[in-house]
Amino acid sequence: MKTLKLLILTLFLSLTTFTNAQDASNDATWEDTIDFLNKNLTANKIEKKMFYFNNFERYVYDVSNITIDSKYLYVKGGININYRGGEDNREIKIPLLKLKSVRVDFLKVYLVSSAIKFKYDKVDWNFDEFYFEIDNDELEPRIIKAFQHLAFLATKKIKDAIKASGDKF
Repeated sequence: MKTLKLLILTLFLSLTTFTNAQDASNDATWEDTIDFLNKNLTANKIEKKMFYFNNFERYVYDVSNITIDSKYLYVKGGININYRGGEDNREIKIPLLKLKSVRVDFLKVYLVSSAIKFKYDKVDWNFDEFYFEIDNDELEPRIIKAFQHLAFLATKKIKDAIKASGDKF
């Protein structure tokens, strides 16, 4: 019985180690990943030109431009929240260092806390996730993988900054 428990525990630990190791297997740098997304993630590749926050009632419609720099993902288009009517030609900026994880079955990106912040209809809004679909079957898995890698690197950058500060907590 002890041998069986030891075998199961060893199997579980090795699978966990190998699974986590895959996250870091990409040797692309932060800049490489940003460059890839800047070249390949364009408004015309977003399905229905829709970019959602937290649920389908909060979104950017008619996405006209998507750009990325080393700190932010910028999405430009009209904003509609809870079907209140739209505000055209708005730009939302999403802090890349706040990326936490990415859902794989479709591109859904989770951020630390409520990192997406903007004012709409005289109200301050905060969101902690966004998602959209890519209208290109060959490109979609590559975009998902790039966001996964950015989330991994963002977490690593934050851990490294904490370690460098000398803070214990």
